[in-house]
Order: sequence, then structure tokens, then C-alpha cells
Amino acid sequence: MKVYFTNYKNIYNTPNTPQVFYGRDVRLAKSKIDGAVENCKFGKYIADEYNVSLSWVHEAFKKFNNGKSLKDARRENVAKLVRSSQSDEEIAQKLNVSLARAKDMRCALNNSRQQTKQARVNAIRNGLLEGKTTADIANELGLKEHTVKVYIREFKLREK
Repeated sequence: MKVYFTNYKNIYNTPNTPQVFYGRDVRLAKSKIDGAVENCKFGKYIADEYNVSLSWVHEAFKKFNNGKSLKDARRENVAKLVRSSQSDEEIAQKLNVSLARAKDMRCALNNSRQQTKQARVNAIRNGLLEGKTTADIANELGLKEHTVKVYIREFKLREK
């Protein structure tokens, strides 16, 4: 019996065969992971979204991007977003964080954290002088009521 391999295709050398990385199509995985990282998503979100393990996401990203870690790439994208001309509200919505957290991120990148703290103290002091409640002040500043109470206690704003 003679066996002819005229129709045999080597799956490793055929150009139309997709590359596979741990059982997943590489082109599909690379585009999905890179798109999610561009939108500043965490690795856990990517793993849940595409039904893969978190370690697979980290390994795949590292393999696709010449050893660069997912965490570093996400930080760079967040920094670009925060340094952009978008408002704090737009950044908070895109990153799915609170308005106060978005403001803190911007201040951390600009090394002006102390200015923000002093601005918050002044705003809380003015709100208290106007007779506003801590809940009203918290809503205006985009903070939690507990945070406003901590500022009042720490800076002794009731005494002045």
C-alpha cells in the first residue's frame, strides 16, 4: 500500500493557519488585549471579559509586547489620559473611578498634591462658614462625607 501526501499541509508552515498561544488565536488575543489596555482596563477585567485566566493575560501580553508588563503599559496609558485635555469628569467616567480619585491622579502626575489638599481645606472651610452640611460639601467636592469629616477633624476647621 502506497501513501501519497500530495494534499498534506504542514499546519506550522501554512500561512493561513493562525498562530496559537496556549490554545487561543494569537491575532484575536493580541487585538483584544491591546484594545483593552489602550482603554486603561485592568488585567482582571480583560480575563473576565474574554473568559481566560489572569495569568494567561499577563503571559500573552508580555509575549506580544517584547517582555513589557501589562501593569506598566496600563500605567502609561492612564498617565497619557490624565495628561490629556479631557476634564476630570470624563477621565473618571472612562476609568470608572470617582471624581475625587481622578483629581488625585491628575495631581499626583503634576506633583501638586499639597495644593489640592489645601484647596479642599479652603473649600470645606468656606462651606462650613456658609452653613452647609458635611453631606452638601461632600457632594460639591466629589468626596465622601467621611472624607470631609476627616478633613474637619484633622485641620480643626470647626474652631475657626
